[in-house]
Amino acid sequence: RRIATEEGLPPVRNIVFMGEGEPMNNPRGVVGALRILTDPKTYAYAPKHVCVSTSAPSPRHLEPLRGAPARLAWSVHAADDELRRKLVPTATHSVEELRDAFAALMRDRGDRGLMVELALMDGINDSPELAEKLADLVAPLPGKTRVNLLPYNDAGAFPGLRRPPQERVDAFRQVLIGRGLIAIQRATRGIDAMAACGNLVRQSKAQRGTGRRPGGGGS
Repeated sequence: RRIATEEGLPPVRNIVFMGEGEPMNNPRGVVGALRILTDPKTYAYAPKHVCVSTSAPSPRHLEPLRGAPARLAWSVHAADDELRRKLVPTATHSVEELRDAFAALMRDRGDRGLMVELALMDGINDSPELAEKLADLVAPLPGKTRVNLLPYNDAGAFPGLRRPPQERVDAFRQVLIGRGLIAIQRATRGIDAMAACGNLVRQSKAQRGTGRRPGGGGS
């Protein structure tokens, strides 16, 4: 917050543990950070403004979140087990098993609803049929489930993966809304500066060949 103020940047209102590796592979560090961020004597963020996004490697990995002061999000990416294992190679548990673990956790925590996240990729996990399957999967979850759709940022790092056309994203979203879910599309930011999700991978690979570090310069 101090740095944002000094640099004339917008205030930091929300913090998400996402994109730096699976957070629940480091439960002690993550939960400790959450407690520091929400402690009135330190940063004093309200838990509703802090979120942990996890792929849920196993039901056991969710246990440390039982008393964590943060909202929870599930990076599911596909409601079909075979497809999800291709998208998330570390997945070893079925989506139904993980869904039930989240449901029990949400009830114990008294949460109002879970955020479910999907990185949509053209022709891979963006069909209306998979949207219906997702709606079926999350139907037993307690509270009001929100689905966060993240169209894939085509940075060229992974051949064959492309951003879906907007009409396919809209069709996927409308299926979910028609099933009574809250479904939103996250706004993409940073593409013009190669700073959107996935862009830094491409930048890093390109600069590795020139000896330059990501971000340019030598600092």
